[in-house]
Amino acid sequence: MLNWLYAQTLARPDAPAVYCAGACVTYIALHAQVEETAQALHSAGVGQASVVAVLMGNDLATVLAIHALMRVGATLVMLNTRLTVDELTYQVRAARCQMLLHDDTTQAQAEALAIRVSELVVLDARRLSEGVISSPHRDQSPVRANVWPELDLD
Repeated sequence: MLNWLYAQTLARPDAPAVYCAGACVTYIALHAQVEETAQALHSAGVGQASVVAVLMGNDLATVLAIHALMRVGATLVMLNTRLTVDELTYQVRAARCQMLLHDDTTQAQAEALAIRVSELVVLDARRLSEGVISSPHRDQSPVRANVWPELDLD
């Protein structure tokens, strides 16, 4: 499944990939947005050795996060937004998550988790697109993962 988005983009770039909030995102557009998100995650220190918890609602940002985390080779730990902070704390610790990616709907839970798991780096998905990440692991080098080759539709 690592190359699923890449394969779909090559096979049918203009076909609908995601319908969200009344809008349609094509495979080529999704691929481009995933690449941007992957670069932002990489710049924030997310890489192949990273274990990243995702605490986000059901929307396009979550789809981007999932594919971008696969793109950089990180280990993805999906968290259920309906769990209590105690339950989330247990899961984050048990999975040895180093980072937590959240959105505006889960900000309060993310802040509570950051207090309980002090070594957890918390990343706001909204801030990724702005290129504003406060992380000691910043790296501005391009993303280099063996997940997808360069996309060439010409």
